[in-house]
Amino acid sequence: NPADGGFLGCIEIDYISFGAPMGEDVSQYIDEFDNDNRDQWSDAGGFTVDEVGGEMILTGDGTAGPYTSFSYSTHNTDDLTPIIVDITSNNKLYVKAKSSFAGTSLRIDLVDEGGYATTEPATVVTVNEEYEILEFDFSGTYMDGGYGGTSCNEGPCDVDGSKVQSMLVYIDPNNGGFAGNLTIDWMATLKPLEDEE
Repeated sequence: NPADGGFLGCIEIDYISFGAPMGEDVSQYIDEFDNDNRDQWSDAGGFTVDEVGGEMILTGDGTAGPYTSFSYSTHNTDDLTPIIVDITSNNKLYVKAKSSFAGTSLRIDLVDEGGYATTEPATVVTVNEEYEILEFDFSGTYMDGGYGGTSCNEGPCDVDGSKVQSMLVYIDPNNGGFAGNLTIDWMATLKPLEDEE
């Protein structure tokens, strides 16, 4: 009551937020790999990358060393322009994938707009020979260990999960030398694109 003053009562404030109301829906990020464009993936030694028929195929020739990674840039899938993704609503990324070999390790690190990556602890799942929906849970992993290759020179460094600009993707990260195909049908934040069969 600024003009008159003399307010008698109580006003309760639940939150103050800048930019958008708290709890406002966060956009779901989806890539169904259906535009036959692999330009959002960097090359990785010992691997080739192809997007064909609605699938992203990562093929290893057996010569990759430990911790060889692809870089995948988050982007608008219509015009391929870069976008920033907020994954903090539930801290989860869902990937539908299969591998030439059962038990293949797949690691994904989130990279924020400052170049810091979720390397500590790393988030790893197991990929089998039939398509499965895999869940990467980044809860408690928003920390860069400063192991090299990121902006963090002396870890640990905080990673901003609300400003993800890319992902580092590793196949059989600890050993390298993967020889075969790892195929990704889609990836999505917030929830899977389909129910597990």
